[in-house]
Amino acid sequence: MPQNLTRRRLLLALGGLSGMALLAACGQQQATPTSAPAMTGGGAAPSPTAAPATSGMATPTAPAVVKTPGSTVKVVYWGSFSGNLGEAEQGMVKRFNESQNEVVVDYQYQGSYEETAQKLTQALAAGTTPDIVLLSDVWWFKFYLNDVLLPLNDLFAAN
Repeated sequence: MPQNLTRRRLLLALGGLSGMALLAACGQQQATPTSAPAMTGGGAAPSPTAAPATSGMATPTAPAVVKTPGSTVKVVYWGSFSGNLGEAEQGMVKRFNESQNEVVVDYQYQGSYEETAQKLTQALAAGTTPDIVLLSDVWWFKFYLNDVLLPLNDLFAAN
């Protein structure tokens, strides 16, 4: 017998998914060894790449969700896990989507944390951000400092 999905259950599921992703992000990942490019000429070594600049971007606003009876809300979720963690994350999203019919999570793998942050920077500039993004602490803090993350405090306080 299917159960109705309340806002409280949705927030609980999304909070649980985010919590699991945060815990998994604290785990160690194996680094892929790479070799440095050969230096040509007698020049100095190149400087490291800087983090994507987010200045000049508008502060995001909460999307207006209009729920009509019988309609489904789509939530776009950008993930950063690959391998076993990515499969587990996709499995959780699939089970959530199958457990109810009011909210559909559209899981989209975006690559490594750095690649996801770069894509988010581009999406912010274009005004086409996803609803939820999984970022590492290094990256989400940079977006937070640039005031481009949307706080969820009011959503949790409402329930």
